Amino acid sequence: MLRIQSETGQLLQLEPDISVELELNSWLLADSDDLPGSFSYPINFPLSDQNKRFLGHSHLPESRPREQNVSVWVNGVMLKQASLAYKIEKSGASGYLKIDAGEVATRVRGKQLHEALAEKYYYGSSYSNLTLLMKAAATAAPGDYPFTFFPVSNSVFAPEPKDFTAIPGYRQEKMINPWNGNNFVVSKERHIVPFLYLTYVIEKACEFFGYKATGSFLQHPEVKCMTVYNTQTLSLALSDVQPGIRQSLGLHVPFMSISDFLRALRDDFGVGIFFDAGKRECSFELYETIRDNETFHDFSPYLLKGYDNENPDEKGYAVTSYQDGEDGFFKEYQPVVANIREAQKQVKAKIGTLQMRSLPNFENAVQNWLIPVALQKGNLAQGFFREAADYYNLVPDHKNGFGLRLLSYRGMQPDEQGDLYPYGTSTTRRYDQGRVGAWSLDAKQSDSVFNKLTVPFYTFLAYARRLRYNLLLPIAHAKNIRLQDVYGFRGENSVLVKALVSSVNVSLPGKSGNVLAKASVMLLLSPEATPSVYSDEQFYVEMFITNEYQNVDGDRTISYVDFKFRVWADAGKTVPANPTNLVIRYEEYVSRSAPGESDTNTTNFYEFTMSGHEYNLTGLITSDQNPNEQLTIVYGMTSSADYVIL
Repeated sequence: MLRIQSETGQLLQLEPDISVELELNSWLLADSDDLPGSFSYPINFPLSDQNKRFLGHSHLPESRPREQNVSVWVNGVMLKQASLAYKIEKSGASGYLKIDAGEVATRVRGKQLHEALAEKYYYGSSYSNLTLLMKAAATAAPGDYPFTFFPVSNSVFAPEPKDFTAIPGYRQEKMINPWNGNNFVVSKERHIVPFLYLTYVIEKACEFFGYKATGSFLQHPEVKCMTVYNTQTLSLALSDVQPGIRQSLGLHVPFMSISDFLRALRDDFGVGIFFDAGKRECSFELYETIRDNETFHDFSPYLLKGYDNENPDEKGYAVTSYQDGEDGFFKEYQPVVANIREAQKQVKAKIGTLQMRSLPNFENAVQNWLIPVALQKGNLAQGFFREAADYYNLVPDHKNGFGLRLLSYRGMQPDEQGDLYPYGTSTTRRYDQGRVGAWSLDAKQSDSVFNKLTVPFYTFLAYARRLRYNLLLPIAHAKNIRLQDVYGFRGENSVLVKALVSSVNVSLPGKSGNVLAKASVMLLLSPEATPSVYSDEQFYVEMFITNEYQNVDGDRTISYVDFKFRVWADAGKTVPANPTNLVIRYEEYVSRSAPGESDTNTTNFYEFTMSGHEYNLTGLITSDQNPNEQLTIVYGMTSSADYVIL
């Protein structure tokens, strides 16, 4: 017997011979970009007095039909929590059940991510309070605060003096969250930007549509370190009318929909997002975690004879890493592309990161540090910049847009001199090349999320065999189907295969305590081929000075330097490597200053190809001192997927 029951215990009157088919869908394995949801096919029911009461008399013309929270029961067993959506027709009413993700899809449709973070956060009543908060957040464990702070270099974040004459004596600041070696530096001209933790944003997004975020993905140590990069500064205005610094956290995320945010996690990380309307929980699980789980449910005893082959997808994928088109640094680089199978389907990743550079910290005696860099206009909330029309911003639809990019916060790490500073990074190495993590966010790194999560997920989608099984399930088993679990099936040869369920259709009410079900599954089999991604072979490259010399010409002195590059097969530099056509990349950071003029800083990028163990690079200028201008140049290697910098 089938019954649909309201929260108050009322029953929906159904025709005696009615049958209902439920469809449960896994968003992880769905072909659609839309949140597919789980639902029933249409249900017709009479507009009887009992059903009018069930609907709260919302059938009347002066009322608006509203969805009802219900539970679906079969033979005395509660099968699913759902939401009944319906419309009134001449002959009665028709509707359908939204189950789990089906209910959520309606709630998040058209909702923007910033709406889930609308609360205003209080940062303190003074600059000194803000400084204390920033350092406390930077030295705390990930997640103790909704956000953290760390320096980022961006030479175009604010307008140049020649373009901004409203404030006499204005000086262009090129650092976000500047750090002087002991603390953050806060003033009305400085750019203070909180970076929200990814897990916090996920939790608030789920809370917005009435669910609690759970799952092992949120507890993964690498994920807990991830922060959402943004270019929106705090408004540092202090007044007697509203003392203190307050600002909506929603300003510090990209302007995008909640659905697009969740879809980006699925597509780039292979994160399955599973909804349980009964528990009001939204579980986040990595594909690789699900795949590697040794526990599975054996559905072999419930198989009806045979199976159907579903049309295989033979086209494969060309997966391209994401680069924010608003960031000028990416004009120098080509994205990473992984070709899987025939690579006919184009897939563009949706989550990116920033490049890392070794640069001087001019707040701290010009010591070098490793720091994220960008060339991207900021969104400046300080009233100081009100006249800078291209930068001033206090709305979620930012004046200068930015994409979804992540940086991992690795706590306090040493700079060139061993002094600690707050370290946000897209790689797994700090300034001295010591490891600080397991996942890089830079797709060019061999240990990147792109190589470890994105490519394996699309490899599975490209190679997995798709089958459709018919089953006769006990109601208790149908009730407990979880699309994040692994299921086992034995064929007529008794060989067990494991699979993930992409969708399952359940016909109700069933007979003798059983229900008919059709399950579309994707087998967890190893592919016969591997995608064309970067090789696991790793080179270790060191760059060091072999000679320094000067050329004096009157009152002008030019300093030069020679470098040597050596390639090793191990980090301990015990086994020489002899690569063929290894592309080495390095950068030239140029600082110019002249009396009466603004300082300028630029970064130039170079590369060369080397074969063998050693390579010499000679005659690079490091300084040019003359009465009219002082030129200082610093060189450093640029990270690559092909080598580790020693």
